[in-house]
Amino acid sequence: MMASNYSAIGIPDDSNESLQQFIQQVLESGDVDVNDTPEGKYYIWQENSGGQAWLQVTHDNELLGVAPAFIGQSQLTARISRFIQSEQDNDLEGAIYAWANPQDDSEDSGDYPFLCDVVNAGAVNEANLPITLTLNVSAFAHELTLFADEQEFKQAQQQQDAIFSSQSFIPTGLFNDEQYPDAPPKPLAYFIGHIVDHKLCRHPLTNNQYYWMLVKTLGGTIDVVSATELIEEPINNGGIISGRFWLSTIIS
Repeated sequence: MMASNYSAIGIPDDSNESLQQFIQQVLESGDVDVNDTPEGKYYIWQENSGGQAWLQVTHDNELLGVAPAFIGQSQLTARISRFIQSEQDNDLEGAIYAWANPQDDSEDSGDYPFLCDVVNAGAVNEANLPITLTLNVSAFAHELTLFADEQEFKQAQQQQDAIFSSQSFIPTGLFNDEQYPDAPPKPLAYFIGHIVDHKLCRHPLTNNQYYWMLVKTLGGTIDVVSATELIEEPINNGGIISGRFWLSTIIS
């Protein structure tokens, strides 16, 4: 089963109408911060569990879109070398190319390269790059599997063609798609990690539940958020998670 970035934090995504209704709820809540940037404005709404909605608005007050976001406890040190915008991005969207846990000031050294969506892309100053920052990275679950412990994970690995460590990270969004060779890179990753902490959250505007997990993987810790329908096994601290995720951050 595959979920979306919206449902991973309890935002309805079953139709364009339901998303429009959610946007209206955000605007009517009266609890929205405004972040002005050279490229436009963000109207930011946040709930207590860390879930956010970033409404992208032009300086002429035209709504371009809404991006889900999450602020958690993760820490991943990265050497950011490039800011990337695809043809599909509006002026308030973009991503960073970076190396996790860099070993020196080189732009191409560290545990692995990755692409990460930047929720506040309109505020990114490319003149400051390259730069090393400790990022709060959130992973929106599209697919995931839970294992009770290391032993259960190793047993499952015996049935697989490829064997992975219980702390692994593969930046799948940087690989060429054989079916769509001209497609731009995406902030997608497959990773495996140990669950440090977790919580069942409830979105106050939609009343939908979702899960948050702090996961230790190769390079650092990542906040994982997931729709409840993806969770088929009990979550326990010390367990192991693997899955496919959309990566997101906010550059401060």
